[in-house]
Amino acid sequence: MPKKPRIRYWLLKDTLSKKYFKEWTGIGPAATSSRVEAERFPNKNSAMRSPAYSFALTFYEPVAVR
Repeated sequence: MPKKPRIRYWLLKDTLSKKYFKEWTGIGPAATSSRVEAERFPNKNSAMRSPAYSFALTFYEPVAVR
């Protein structure tokens, strides 16, 4: 059975709009449709500790990038 490629980093992806978390602004999270511009997290736990993950008006989920 082949091994899965190693996880390089994690992103937060909005499940409703299919966009990625880019940065935190004064009024909440800013999103981007480009994975290149999205904020990268070293592991799943640090992505879940981001204020964007628990923001009431968005539905971000951690996504592994291999």
